[in-house]
Amino acid sequence: MDALPLLQALVWSVAVLIAVFIFLMLAGPSQTFRHTVVGRAHRFVSETVPAALGRVAHRVLGPRIVGWFARVAHWAGYERNPLVQIFYLGLVSLGTLMFMARAWDQIPNVSVSSAHKPFVLVSIAMAYITFFAACWSNPGRIDASNHAAHAALWEYDHVLYAPFECRTCTFMKPARSKHCSMTKSCIASFDHFCIWLNNAVGRNNQRHFIVFLASVAWVSSYVSYVSAWTVAAIMQRYGLLELAPADWWWTAQFFDYGYHYTPTGTQRVRFPVGWFTGLSNALLVDPILATLALFLALVGPLVLAFLAHHLWYNAWLGMTTNETHKWADVQWAIDHGEAWYAVVASTGELYLTNDAAATRAPAGAVPRHRYNLGFWRNLRELLWPAAVASTKPKVKAAAKTEKAKKAQ
Repeated sequence: MDALPLLQALVWSVAVLIAVFIFLMLAGPSQTFRHTVVGRAHRFVSETVPAALGRVAHRVLGPRIVGWFARVAHWAGYERNPLVQIFYLGLVSLGTLMFMARAWDQIPNVSVSSAHKPFVLVSIAMAYITFFAACWSNPGRIDASNHAAHAALWEYDHVLYAPFECRTCTFMKPARSKHCSMTKSCIASFDHFCIWLNNAVGRNNQRHFIVFLASVAWVSSYVSYVSAWTVAAIMQRYGLLELAPADWWWTAQFFDYGYHYTPTGTQRVRFPVGWFTGLSNALLVDPILATLALFLALVGPLVLAFLAHHLWYNAWLGMTTNETHKWADVQWAIDHGEAWYAVVASTGELYLTNDAAATRAPAGAVPRHRYNLGFWRNLRELLWPAAVASTKPKVKAAAKTEKAKKAQ
């Protein structure tokens, strides 16, 4: 049996599986997909499979070796570490090397002009720059010097947030904040901890996170575009593809070669083929560049969809990722009779309680999300949050003053 179709099917399958895995890891924990087949698949991959492997390993390898692996797994999955950052940098660097090795010298060609070269370099540089900027950004850490200013930003809604002391930071947690166990600090307007950045995403670095996602979506789509058209130019050179301009795009016809046997001899012929065979031939013409184009064509839309999902909640609904989870927890508590909405007689506002003596709100009454300021104000809060005053003493200024006094 010819191994070539098996190789082609393997490459396609691996690329699709990687893209699906990335989608599950990005979208699975979100409120939108938590109770869907995507959320269930995420829990199966991230919880059920590791637990099953752990039980098998415990029987085969013994408790000592399994205990060592468990400690490593705990460090990798539940402690702040650079593993996923290294993975991201490895992917970007490997993709850059693949592009430079296979596509750079073939540009310009019949499909791609030389003007794309500087744009590719700038796009790849942005994938690195925005990544490091987001990794090193301050998500909005709250400490004694800025606690009062952060506490004044938002009022407690007594549904998602109520006055409670952070047992680790030993101060009252401001509304919309959350103590991040990874960064070991309370974060203002906490959204989530991003394993790709090894950093929390909060009030002060939402814009860094958004620009990072936009940059990854752009560079993935753009390099995929340039790589695909470079592969198309190679296929045209070998007579495997013909392109013709149409009304608004191009029409494409793939070809392949075979042999026609006649009584007088053997003749090599070219014949048209379908898209699947044509794209499979692209993997044969330049396996590295075609695989890169295919992988990035899958990753780009996934990251763009995740960015759109993030902006939908944070900008359109005025709701952080953490708050979507908190609303789900509130609904679960209400559905199971562990809490209910009560009404403040003087204002008519609703709050969450489990006090049986409280005046219950009418059936079906749901409090509004108090922190939704409207799309444009939400977007401004994401991209240009107002500066928060700090009472931290200006050490350098004090040192200069002291030095001046001594000089006199």
